[in-house]
Amino acid sequence: MEKYSAIKALKSLERCDVALVLIDGFEGLTEQDARIAEFAEESGRAFILVVNKWDLVHKDTSTMEDYKERIKREMKTLDYVPILFISALTGQRASRIFQTIEEVTAEHRKRITTGELNHWLREAVQGYPPPAFRSRPVKLLFISQVSTAPPTFVLFANEPLGLGESYQRYLIRRLREKYGFTGTPLRLLLRKRKKEKT
Repeated sequence: MEKYSAIKALKSLERCDVALVLIDGFEGLTEQDARIAEFAEESGRAFILVVNKWDLVHKDTSTMEDYKERIKREMKTLDYVPILFISALTGQRASRIFQTIEEVTAEHRKRITTGELNHWLREAVQGYPPPAFRSRPVKLLFISQVSTAPPTFVLFANEPLGLGESYQRYLIRRLREKYGFTGTPLRLLLRKRKKEKT
């Protein structure tokens, strides 16, 4: 039954714009929940984590924040995803789902102008220059957003192979700090600058 449910969830993800990944508040985050959330990210879907049965959880003043921190520790790459706490049985906070869907849909379709992005890139590089590659400095030359849903950016560099995963994560983190993109994965495509004809 569990395997069948996972297959149904994955097929639904292929058709949706925004995914709601439902977590049992009493049971906590399961391996299957994490797998479906990671698939939503890989598929480029905007998504929201919804913790249900919150009415059954024994709470104090920090329970919600502690629960969020635990989820973020277990799913480190998904710290940009909103987490809602609801009770389907009582209707508690359920109305927030629709407002959050609208918010993440707007973020999923957000477009940043090329001029603004290149100004942001200069600041990001000044704050933390890319490491050298094969004894050559890596120069980030130009960035442009080429699509939305999910927001996808093409970054031109003299040595794209020199931009390791940690530096790419830095750039994506800085993009989120500046422009938000709550609830939506981001794509960063690296391209080598073509040599100018002489």
